[in-house]
Amino acid sequence: MQKDSGPQNVPSAYQHIETTSPDVLQQLTPEGWDQQFYLLDNSSFDFRRRTFQLNEHIFIQDTFIEKGRIRIDGHIRAGRLQIGFYESEAYRFLGRPGDIFGDILLGVSYDNSRWETVASAPARGVSINFDEYATSQLMEEELRARLKNKMVRGAEHHAIIAPMPLSGMPLRNMLLELLDHAAEGPPQEGWARVVEDKINPDFREILNKFTALGSQANSLGEKQRHNLAVDVERILWRFNAEALADEITLDYLAATLNISRRNIQASIMEQFGVGFVELKRVIRLQQFREALIKSDQKLAIGVLAEKYGFSHFGRFAGYYKDFYGETPSQTLQAIKAGS
Repeated sequence: MQKDSGPQNVPSAYQHIETTSPDVLQQLTPEGWDQQFYLLDNSSFDFRRRTFQLNEHIFIQDTFIEKGRIRIDGHIRAGRLQIGFYESEAYRFLGRPGDIFGDILLGVSYDNSRWETVASAPARGVSINFDEYATSQLMEEELRARLKNKMVRGAEHHAIIAPMPLSGMPLRNMLLELLDHAAEGPPQEGWARVVEDKINPDFREILNKFTALGSQANSLGEKQRHNLAVDVERILWRFNAEALADEITLDYLAATLNISRRNIQASIMEQFGVGFVELKRVIRLQQFREALIKSDQKLAIGVLAEKYGFSHFGRFAGYYKDFYGETPSQTLQAIKAGS
């Protein structure tokens, strides 16, 4: 690798973030990703994170989710690599077989591979992130090709999720130790290069073992349930206020998708951990809030709520306050105060 530019004095103490803003939620994942987020419960989302820039090409991130539940869908950018360690009970990895479990899961994302999960508090993720240059130095062309082939599922490439092998625990602990030491102050010059020389062989070995395992392909039933849940999710987000949101019922979806209500309900619960009605409600609330913030503030709140399928204003106001911790009127007042 290129010679590092000396010690990187990047803060690695935990930064606490509490938010309901999709823009702020982007800080949940390391740079080098294109992700979409939305909340799946009626609370703000709290998380703590710390990062350490080992050199200009490699950085480490440690994230605790302390409150809330969130849907994440996106992909890592071209040429980049992330190896992460995740607390398995707090994550749902969409489209994955139900027999993937363990205290900690190992996840590998590479070169535009897709990442789909529902993360719930309490949860923790520790990752090491390589940019395009660092990835090319870590893996020779043959290993990169094997890893890419391992990620094929249907017409897409998906991140690989599997129980962490025994050899993974020392690597996870090493990442945490690096973050702990970095929090104590900037390292001595040349330290990053010594650590890098240790990291690369260990992670190269685990990638070689990972790609030697059997295919991660799901059975047809698992793939169908995943695709069905995501299709419903996309329909709910795609329908705008003019489309009369309350037309999107289970009966409507069953007729549109030519599948039973029971299968729709079961697939959504399996993939997202919530029922159809709750999923629809949290999406509508976030669509309403976005429209409210962008509105000219001349449209009555009740009228706007009805456009998003909330016909009973009292219940809607309760849902909104439970979800955002404030009333729609207070949201408007905050907007006016900031303008």
